[in-house]
Amino acid sequence: MSDDAKTAPGGQPQTTPPVTIAWSQYRGPAKVAFANAKPVVVQEAANGAAVYSGRASTTATFSEPGEYVLHVTANDWSGEGGRGFQCCWTNGEVKVTVSTTSAAYTDRFITVNGLKLHYLDWGNDSKPPFIMLHGISRVAHQFDHLAPYFKDDYHVIAIDMRGHGDSEWSPEGAYLVEDYVKDLEAFVDKLDLHGLTLLGNSTGGRVVQVYAGLHPDRVARLISEDVGPERTTDIASAFTRQVEQEKNGWASEDELIASLKRSNAKTPEEILRAYAHYGSKRREDGRIVWKRDPNLAKGFIPTELWQYVSKIKCLTIYILGGNSRIVPAETQQKLKAIIPGVQIVVIPETGHYPDQEASAEFLRIAKAFLSGTRP
Repeated sequence: MSDDAKTAPGGQPQTTPPVTIAWSQYRGPAKVAFANAKPVVVQEAANGAAVYSGRASTTATFSEPGEYVLHVTANDWSGEGGRGFQCCWTNGEVKVTVSTTSAAYTDRFITVNGLKLHYLDWGNDSKPPFIMLHGISRVAHQFDHLAPYFKDDYHVIAIDMRGHGDSEWSPEGAYLVEDYVKDLEAFVDKLDLHGLTLLGNSTGGRVVQVYAGLHPDRVARLISEDVGPERTTDIASAFTRQVEQEKNGWASEDELIASLKRSNAKTPEEILRAYAHYGSKRREDGRIVWKRDPNLAKGFIPTELWQYVSKIKCLTIYILGGNSRIVPAETQQKLKAIIPGVQIVVIPETGHYPDQEASAEFLRIAKAFLSGTRP
């Protein structure tokens, strides 16, 4: 989509993006859920006379097969509804036929190290593999708002790590970073993947750092989101308290979402709803609880991984949240000293999950890094 990015005569430039879009269901036999109903428009090169041109992607999940019509509205700087000035927006409708085999991704399972792991395969398996690993207590659907932006150029795979989501729990409660790494090693070997691009946030970021250090011949590029080689006692203790506080769950999914909104005020509601929907389950007593092994906390201990990180040879970037203290300045300096050519980029005013709080900026930085240019 393109726009001239001009304001009305005499008007002041707006601080909002020049172009925004919003998706909704117009008609259909059942419900449609969008991974992000208002996906960010990632700016690209100007198109003709337009001074702003970009692309936005999202994923729609249809609860039943049938004929659907989706509605999309594109707004310019005047905002939704033109701020009462009847300018300027455009509407579109998209007809979609959903069969029982239609899906943006495929749910798959693989057995590694005696555990059945669930993963999302976004297709395009002729392209280089791009594996995404979530953080502690999160799930593979964590990346539903990101994967569509990469699936044309990569074979995107998002994994539910052991003890999370629809993957099996470790009977021994083995949840150290090294245990997750062993699963990733077996996963990659079993699927015979090479030339990997790895993205991990939080605990998943620690896993991909260790893997890249152990297997420099398998990894082409590494993206670590707001996590370095160290986990402090304070961080480990905080998760232990969280597991204890949340053990009784919530009365409904809506109650869970309300709780998430209070603690993640900058994250779009659509992303939180997807997290709550795919990351939780109904317990026998009717309460909604997270799809996670309570024993995760036993492996979430103070950790130091410099011995592995010091061996990283691939192109590497750390994308950090400006309000986060997970990777302090001294750690950043040490990373610059030991990883050749490492890039460290901080997204201001974001916390531990900048990909959710500032998706457009995160995508811009990640895409620039993957294309070989500095963000």
